[in-house]
Amino acid sequence: MSVPPAVAGGCCCDDDPPATAGGTDFSRTQLRIAIKPKKVIKVLERNGFIVHHTTGSHYILKKEKLRVTILYHNKDLKPGTLASIIKQAGLTVDEFLDLL
Repeated sequence: MSVPPAVAGGCCCDDDPPATAGGTDFSRTQLRIAIKPKKVIKVLERNGFIVHHTTGSHYILKKEKLRVTILYHNKDLKPGTLASIIKQAGLTVDEFLDLL
């Protein structure tokens, strides 16, 4: 009878690499930038997105089959919100930063 790795002093998941979102590392440290929703919309428009419609304070942008929702207000976006917008747009963090 063999001893499970966790009991033998190791962990069965020590060798697993850290998970990434869709193959892209959305580390919050990369997204520590102060950016307003208006600037994000302009960046996405340069990338081919168009403002499809607005619902209240939400702007919905579309490009082919991609859809991005941006909450429009006069405050900087939080890192997690910005990461979600970048992911919805099908961009990597580096691609997004290059468009700024």
